[in-house]
Amino acid sequence: MSDKERRKRCDMKKLTYCIMIMLIMLNMSSCNSRVQHEDKFYNDPGEFTYSRFPLVKPYEVDRMDGESPWVMMLFVGLWAPPPNDTYLYGNVKDVRKLSFKNGVILAYSPYIDQQADESIKEHYFHWFVVVPDKSIEVGFENESAFLEYIQQYGIQQPDWVQPNEIYKEFVRTGCLVWIPDCD
Repeated sequence: MSDKERRKRCDMKKLTYCIMIMLIMLNMSSCNSRVQHEDKFYNDPGEFTYSRFPLVKPYEVDRMDGESPWVMMLFVGLWAPPPNDTYLYGNVKDVRKLSFKNGVILAYSPYIDQQADESIKEHYFHWFVVVPDKSIEVGFENESAFLEYIQQYGIQQPDWVQPNEIYKEFVRTGCLVWIPDCD
């Protein structure tokens, strides 16, 4: 192979490499076409290892890192029923399924606080209903009571989605069906 052919081949490799870099950069810039909302609450997906996605303001679901369980903070406060009414659910830990319908947030968690009294553990809430515009937060220890309760909001059966799937959609698009300015 002559010196001229080698230079030509080297130039072609450089050109191919440059085109590939430009295509990658163009593709990466198109990935940032997330919707930006007027209310900043609906924009932030988290940083570094911290992940979050908004529900209906002020409710959100977050986790500290990819290994941590998803957590939904409660704002009204949910007390266990008597005789255990000294136990407060401040948040829903280890959220595994979420649904949103008719302005109502539904959540499921298998979590049981191992520090709680035995009587609380036996009747621990796993199904949760949150109605943000009415400041309602309710928990249920069994699914049948939960399903009966949500019927008053016109919900026969939740359309459950895993938090990881919701988070991926939020990171990709910046939108979720319940965010006010998303269609």
